[in-house]
Amino acid sequence: SQLSFLITDVLSDVYARSSASGSTEYLEIGRPVAVKNSQTSNASDVWTVGYTPDLVTAAWIGRNNSELNAPLSPVLTSSLWRAITQNAHNDLAYTSFKEPENISVVEVCDPSGGIPTQYCPAVVKEVFLAGQEPRNYDTLHKPVQINAQTAKLATIFTPDEHIVEEVYMNLPANALDWAIATGVKIPPED
Repeated sequence: SQLSFLITDVLSDVYARSSASGSTEYLEIGRPVAVKNSQTSNASDVWTVGYTPDLVTAAWIGRNNSELNAPLSPVLTSSLWRAITQNAHNDLAYTSFKEPENISVVEVCDPSGGIPTQYCPAVVKEVFLAGQEPRNYDTLHKPVQINAQTAKLATIFTPDEHIVEEVYMNLPANALDWAIATGVKIPPED
């Protein structure tokens, strides 16, 4: 039951859904719901499957020959799934997912999942199996001393009044292209 609850927590996370797809309106039904939509690699089949504490519903749309038509979008099944699920719950009482024993809710640094430090820009609550909580502090975010006049790294020659401390993500070299493309602030190298 604990592992099922962890999966439900992930699938019912509105923030994660909006981060992944940009819009969650087709996946919200006015009550707790765990839901996932997806598609085949050629987008000839799309589906949405979700559940509440009371019911499981699914919607699927597919094509026999994907070469003749434009790709399908999961939004198609999401809106169909939403209509089916809301209608199926019309006469049911509002219920929430029940948290089983041996679950811990812990504040962690987002997105590293480590124990927050003073440099962590965002703290979120996450669920863990009891005894499996994070044990290490966040190392993804680090302070860097910058020369405010030059916007370059401060050195031993930078006067104290020109030194400012800024927090950057401590990214590996192979993630720098991704960071630049997504607008993540990169510390100066000079």
